[in-house]
Amino acid sequence: MTETYWSDEKELVERAKGGDFEASKMLVDTYAPMVYKYFRGMGLATDVVEDLVSETFASAFDSLPKFRGDSSFKTWIFGIAHNMRCRHFGEKKRSLLTLSKTFVEKFKGFYTRNAPSNPEAEMILEEQKHLLHQAMQSLPVEFREVLVLRFLEELSMDETAEILQLATGTVKSRTYRAKAMLKEKLERLQKTKQPKRNNYATHAENAQEFPATSEPTQQHIHPMSEQALAYNRSYRNEDRVS
Repeated sequence: MTETYWSDEKELVERAKGGDFEASKMLVDTYAPMVYKYFRGMGLATDVVEDLVSETFASAFDSLPKFRGDSSFKTWIFGIAHNMRCRHFGEKKRSLLTLSKTFVEKFKGFYTRNAPSNPEAEMILEEQKHLLHQAMQSLPVEFREVLVLRFLEELSMDETAEILQLATGTVKSRTYRAKAMLKEKLERLQKTKQPKRNNYATHAENAQEFPATSEPTQQHIHPMSEQALAYNRSYRNEDRVS
């Protein structure tokens, strides 16, 4: 992270603390897509994700006067998102896991079967995605989360440790264990589920149960931005009145 970036971020935060709507909007526009991707990576449905993103930023704006800048705003907002995730998973059972193409790409090296260069390649790739979804869904949530933060959000060991409130060494060992567990589960699934090469239509239909796209679109982010910013505006107005 460059010194210029830090300077710009700190300036935005200070302006947002003072009730600057444009600064608040810029913070939301910058970090809402990242938070959205984090919640989707944890396997939550789109409507739940949108609610949690709005709640995350509402909580952030509420607590913004207490933000001292000891860490980056990005790390701080992910810490709030992590707490929201813990609360949600405490209230609800594990839901259907959906992963982005980016995340699948990160772990393609775990596949033991190479897709051939022929019409069957697409079918086998879809099977591999299907197996990855199953393997990720079966991981304990603490191991799933560290993979999402490290490889989907591409956060450093130190940033992940700060968000999860763990020692860096613990994050490092948990990441190693999570990758080993994921690889083992994938290999086990591949042995028990052979591709139905003569039935591509059925396989493709099954693959639809696991949507590949988890990137936020503008129609997802815009309403969330408005909700969070509306909260911030009303909160600042109440603060001025009192």
